[in-house]
Amino acid sequence: MLKNFYRKLPLKYRRDIKFFYYSFFRFTESLKKKPKLRDIPDGPKISVVVPVFRHERYLRECIDSILSQSYTNFELILVNDDPDNKEIEKILREYENNLRVKILHNESNIHVSESLNRGIRKSTGEYVAFVDCDDALCPYSLQEVVKYILENGSWPDFISTKYVVISEKGRLICCYNRPKNPNIFQNMWASHLKVIRRDVFEKIGYFDPKWSGIQDYEFALRAEKNGCQIHYLQKYLYKYREHAETYTTQKLKSQYERSDALKELYALDKKLKILYLITQSEWGGAQRYVYDLATNMVRDFEVVVAGGGEGHLSERLEQTVVRFVALKHLIRPIRPFRDLLAFFEILTLLRREKPDILHLNSSKAVVLGSLAGRLSRFRPKIIATAHGLAYHEPGSIWKKQFYKLFEKIGFGLADRIICVSRFDYGSGIKNHVFKASKATIIYNGLLAKVSPSQVDVKAKFLHKDEACVVGTIANFYPNKGLEYLLRVAKLIQDKRSDISFVVAGDGVGRRDIESQIAELGLKNVKLIGFIDDTEKFLQECDIFVLSSLKEGLPYVILEAMAMGLPIVATKVGGVPEMVDDNVAGFLVSPADSEALAEKIEILANDSSLCLRFGQSGARKLRIQFTPDKMLCDTKSIYIKLLAKVTPSQ
Repeated sequence: MLKNFYRKLPLKYRRDIKFFYYSFFRFTESLKKKPKLRDIPDGPKISVVVPVFRHERYLRECIDSILSQSYTNFELILVNDDPDNKEIEKILREYENNLRVKILHNESNIHVSESLNRGIRKSTGEYVAFVDCDDALCPYSLQEVVKYILENGSWPDFISTKYVVISEKGRLICCYNRPKNPNIFQNMWASHLKVIRRDVFEKIGYFDPKWSGIQDYEFALRAEKNGCQIHYLQKYLYKYREHAETYTTQKLKSQYERSDALKELYALDKKLKILYLITQSEWGGAQRYVYDLATNMVRDFEVVVAGGGEGHLSERLEQTVVRFVALKHLIRPIRPFRDLLAFFEILTLLRREKPDILHLNSSKAVVLGSLAGRLSRFRPKIIATAHGLAYHEPGSIWKKQFYKLFEKIGFGLADRIICVSRFDYGSGIKNHVFKASKATIIYNGLLAKVSPSQVDVKAKFLHKDEACVVGTIANFYPNKGLEYLLRVAKLIQDKRSDISFVVAGDGVGRRDIESQIAELGLKNVKLIGFIDDTEKFLQECDIFVLSSLKEGLPYVILEAMAMGLPIVATKVGGVPEMVDDNVAGFLVSPADSEALAEKIEILANDSSLCLRFGQSGARKLRIQFTPDKMLCDTKSIYIKLLAKVTPSQ
């Protein structure tokens, strides 16, 4: 609590607190003890790497403080990462003839991590030390480090020191005094002298460019995780300059947030927690998405799933190690009083679970979850997935505007947005529902059940005298367009009797569907209710049809592609991104029963076309809609969001 209060104070007040808190007399006394020349040991060669970017007014002081070291077995490597800066070029030319100095020029700005890595690769010393171009060393810094190395017996892998803070003019401001045995998971290591054995970089890798700005802290955490010896030298050997242009001053909040994310990512005794929130627990595409993510992410994260009521999602998760929390007030229809209760229910859940990441799915969950996440004391990173935007559903103009307003609020409060289709990505940006900078496209993924060469066994009706079975899987909601599918069945029934329709699924609209079947006198339509095994159901189908009026990136299309079925679908949402028209199936306009009936009849009459469409769909699934890519890209979003990765010097 005191730390957070201290961080929020203006810089001048933090300086005053440091001034009175730290012990100046210990540093000033140590300065009086000048090292004697006979005490300077013969030891390992040290390569001092300085990445040069801006700060030309402090560069000479930095270089001179290194070249004037009492320990002489060292080399200085200057990596110029500001090639357009003429003043820096002029200063570096002054040191070209110094035998201890190597000057490397980058063709363009490659940022601090890559500059350091280039310097390390050109170094010849047993140890590599790092100094920022606006900081400086004490006159005997390298000597004290070498003495510590030799006295230690076994050479340490990583040495860190204390440091003092100086002003723009080099005047002492304060001394930074760490605990005697600091825990790197509790203290951000930065702004100090770091001396590392060169072979450690070969062992665990170089500085990671993704973490530029706190790359030294990330490397220290990685070194600790890989069992390297990290030693802390209790001496003030580094001068850290605090000024208006320093990276730490400009991005102090970002530094702390990213370092906190690193602590979580590298902590050995704790997993990050992800809370997936979804409006309903009945099985559908969004639920399948949450199930796939939760059951796979549990290997690397602590995972909890919460949803409205109990349904097929909760039943399936009970058979795994993933914990499910039922929210009794979270429902799909808009009910102001129930929605208010659901909001407080989610807020209570966040306080209890304290997730690091809150991943929201479906419109109601996005709005209530993002509001609760922002107001929660334990502020999680919020990710919202757009499984089709609600304002695309059929309805009046005022209803669509209402949905658009609330989705704008929900997605606006999220830290990151995942769109499952390019259609939703473009629509959200065009309608100002979310910003392009916050959104990314990650397609759903599914394993192919058959290879393209095996698709020929799917068109069963072509090899024996049986009716062609046209199947679909859908929840019985108006936006699934089942009323238009029943009209298709009526049109075909009036013409021929060798095509039948099987509808798998259930929902609140079942009675309306049954009434329409009776009203139309349909004999070729069968409702089989909810199914657990979609693969077995699709094996009995010859053609898959989707009559939806609104979709995101429907899993049922992926499942049909996985089984090598030819597809007839409406051009809604991300469906055209999945099914190439006249390549893997036919696409028609939504609510066009005549067009659907026509395309189904074409497939029922053409065996070679069915086989070609099925093979093409199975091939595209294997290339573009793989589960590994979906999981990898989503996990990358989690890590980058926690770390707030930004390319910076």
